[in-house]
Amino acid sequence: MRKLKLLLLWCCVALGGPLGWSQSGVLTGTWMGRLDQPQNASPFDEYRLRLELKQEGEKVTGMAYINVSTIPDYYAKMKLEGRFVKNVFTYHENTLVDARHDEGWGWCLKRAELTLKQVGDFRRLSGTWQGYTDDFVCTPGMITLEKLNPQPTQPTVLKPVEAKGDFGVVEGRKITHRKEVEIYKDSVTVYVWDGDKVDGDIISLQYNGKWLLRKYAISKTKKPLVLAIEPGKDNQLILFAENEGQYPPNTAALTFYDGKQERNLSLSSDKATCGALKLVVAK
Repeated sequence: MRKLKLLLLWCCVALGGPLGWSQSGVLTGTWMGRLDQPQNASPFDEYRLRLELKQEGEKVTGMAYINVSTIPDYYAKMKLEGRFVKNVFTYHENTLVDARHDEGWGWCLKRAELTLKQVGDFRRLSGTWQGYTDDFVCTPGMITLEKLNPQPTQPTVLKPVEAKGDFGVVEGRKITHRKEVEIYKDSVTVYVWDGDKVDGDIISLQYNGKWLLRKYAISKTKKPLVLAIEPGKDNQLILFAENEGQYPPNTAALTFYDGKQERNLSLSSDKATCGALKLVVAK
């Protein structure tokens, strides 16, 4: 049996910018982006990475979330802590909170050096990482993360205009209401969860004619799904209610990063109709 390799990030961030950044909580907020490895160096060459950070003086705490871009079910969640001194951020992830992967591979320890730059409305961290386990060195790669400047301390509740009408049919049920949302990238990772009291809601989700989830019981655990914009298609995520739980209608919370900041919204459906979310790339 092959030995599993545990992934924990240990990053060192060299920050270029005003000295006052170290006292202003510049790291507090959500940093989202990607971690890459050269092809053929690992089972996958691209991972989605999100850091949730809180800076108080020199002390930084938070969580790191990473998943395989093409297989969101392969993921890891780690608790981290560190310090931000003289424009350098050093931290380590000291607890593996949750993880999932295929047999024969796992998550290796990581170290990185990332440079902070202001790019338009964004602050960007980018640079190289190196990894290791007890018995070998992992093939190094790149990390790129972005944060909107200024970054809200709490996710913004998205309130798109909800249209009512006839937006198609799914297994005999009409799609009667739809929220149209602008995004600023060609794909997003949407996290599906129960944003209210867990009451036994069971859902199915369909995107561009394909079922992403079937008869899934939503909970407080955020289920990641990657939605890629497909040219020429409606790019419509449909919530199909398998039941209505204890408190109708069936409602799911959706959290995602639209390319500028993290957003929260909800979709609802009942046993007669469906609700949908339409993704539109902002021009």
